[in-house]
Amino acid sequence: MDIWLFYLINRGLQNRFFDSLMPILSQESYFRIPLLLLWLALVIGGGSKGRVVAFLALLLLLFGDSVSYLVKLLVKRPRPCHVLPDVHLLLGCSRSYSFPSNHATNLFAVAAYLTYCWRWLLIPSLLLFVGVGFSRVYVGVHYPSDVAGGALVGLLCAAVAIYLHRQIMACWERRRQDRSGGSHA
Repeated sequence: MDIWLFYLINRGLQNRFFDSLMPILSQESYFRIPLLLLWLALVIGGGSKGRVVAFLALLLLLFGDSVSYLVKLLVKRPRPCHVLPDVHLLLGCSRSYSFPSNHATNLFAVAAYLTYCWRWLLIPSLLLFVGVGFSRVYVGVHYPSDVAGGALVGLLCAAVAIYLHRQIMACWERRRQDRSGGSHA
């Protein structure tokens, strides 16, 4: 099923428009400057919550990348571009393992966490995730299950960030109440 779905996306949906768009969606270098600007906006203008979110989002990227890397070493699944014939390859084929997709892990982790913080980000986050996840299969470097596995790993990592976020915000609220003379009861 995974190989069939891979070929459906990678070969069956092949067209000039996707051949131009999917490499852009698939390469993180196109997102670095906008993400850095967003991160700086949170740090500078986001108040206490913005700084907590920016800090945890950065930690989440490092954590998600590390967890994904460890899972790759355990599973050791080769990329489709290394083992399948007739792959429509639009980017270089990395030597790293395929499962889970780091792009999917990191994007889903941060998107889930940011959506927890600001609900209005749900639709844009889902659209971005679907676009990037689809692109990783379309350009020939991941199976669909790699993207789904990355989403699951990302969701688990986001749960850790959400837990930390709640703890930090509760601690700050207790401190604020202590300073204002409020009680904990």
